[in-house]
Formats: sequence, structure tokens, C-alpha cells
Amino acid sequence: SFIKREDCVKTVKASALPAGVFANTEPDREKVKLKGGDFIVLVSDGVLNSRTENTLTDLIGLYKGNNPAELAEKILKTAKYLNADIVNDDMTVIAAYIDEEISA
Repeated sequence: SFIKREDCVKTVKASALPAGVFANTEPDREKVKLKGGDFIVLVSDGVLNSRTENTLTDLIGLYKGNNPAELAEKILKTAKYLNADIVNDDMTVIAAYIDEEISA
């Protein structure tokens, strides 16, 4: 997962396997205050691998728009390209744009 704020991208990694793989596992948690203009990007392991992580981090950081669908499509196309258009696993990208800051 990634959080983009302006040109900076923070990678959020989990040490545990996805929920549901094993019974009675606790998810990793990290609290982050989001601001207007931030992006949240979630990718499946089919998208993120050793060949794609740095390139995707750079791509997300350089993105200047505010359209999450456009960003997700760019990430997916880049991941497929970096894997020579060979898809061995599901490739899922979810992107969300935080339009304005909400106090909770």
C-alpha cells in the first residue's frame, strides 16, 4: 500500500499474511492522518514485486492529477509492462483521492 502526499510517497507494509489466510491472526495497524490532496493506493501482490516496487513508488510520486481511476490505470499498465505483459497472478489496484480534510 502507498500513501501519496504532494510528491512524497510512503510505503505501508504489513508483516502478516492477508486476513483469512490463518485463523486468529491480528492485522497490522498503522494510524495515519490523511489530508486533502492525499492518495491512498492499494495493490495486490500480483502488481507489487521486486521488479515493480521502486518504479511504482516513483510513478505514484510523479503523478500530478487528482483522478484515482487514471492513477490506478497507470499503475496497472506499468506493472504489466515491467512483467513483459505476463500475468501470473491477479493484478488489482485500488486508488482513492482525499478531496478535503475531515476532522474526526
